[in-house]
Amino acid sequence: MLATTIGQLSRSRKGARETCPAQDKPGCLAMVWQKRAKVTPFFDGLRLDCSIRAATPYRSAPGNGGAMNTRLKDPVVFLIMMAVAGSLSFSVWQVLLNNFVIEQAAFSGREIGILQSLREVPGFLAFTAVLVLLVIREQNFALLSIGLLGAGVAMTGFLPTEYGLYFTTVLMSIGFHYFYTLQQSLTLQWTSTEEAPVVMGRLSSVSSIAALVAYGGVWVVIEWSDSDYKWLYLVAGGLALALAVGAKALCPMVTHRVPQR
Repeated sequence: MLATTIGQLSRSRKGARETCPAQDKPGCLAMVWQKRAKVTPFFDGLRLDCSIRAATPYRSAPGNGGAMNTRLKDPVVFLIMMAVAGSLSFSVWQVLLNNFVIEQAAFSGREIGILQSLREVPGFLAFTAVLVLLVIREQNFALLSIGLLGAGVAMTGFLPTEYGLYFTTVLMSIGFHYFYTLQQSLTLQWTSTEEAPVVMGRLSSVSSIAALVAYGGVWVVIEWSDSDYKWLYLVAGGLALALAVGAKALCPMVTHRVPQR
């Protein structure tokens, strides 16, 4: 059947050359070829498969775990994992902070004011992300930012002193502000103009759900157990670090339309 089909295609090309005038041969050949070519189901399926793969560069070959691999290769999955990590860890840090600094570090209004002021300093310096991008890829920088955020939250409960809390707050804030700067940039780079609003809305929804889960989890743990603050902070920061490591291991590096050096 394959030999017969190839013969039909060859005869169709030959007939097209003979019937087309020299002055308009390219356009005529295209029209005759479309009318005369008899494509078998074999070639039709092959052409369709090639078009699908060209349209979806992140699609993996079918097989065991093929669907899961396809999902993990979608850049949006990476963005969702990072959004959950950032929102979850920061929400736990924020909801516990006032009680923690008063009960464990004996903070007064003065120290709390200094801590909150220091927390906003990295926000003013978020523009320095463009300098860091000269030496590190943006996707890796996002992972590093989540790592800093998670590490700062995880260490908070183990440093219940004035300068210890200043240090962990600044560390957490650096990761927080860098990550949310990079999240918007990566979203706009990895999605089309039509998809970007939808993806950004989904990321916002996922972040809100993660925050609600964090608040509910903290309430349940405090209400039904006698866990110390440091373990709550450690779990929240550890989850962010685990999600960052998981995203690095499972989600491939995304090729940008504009190469990054």
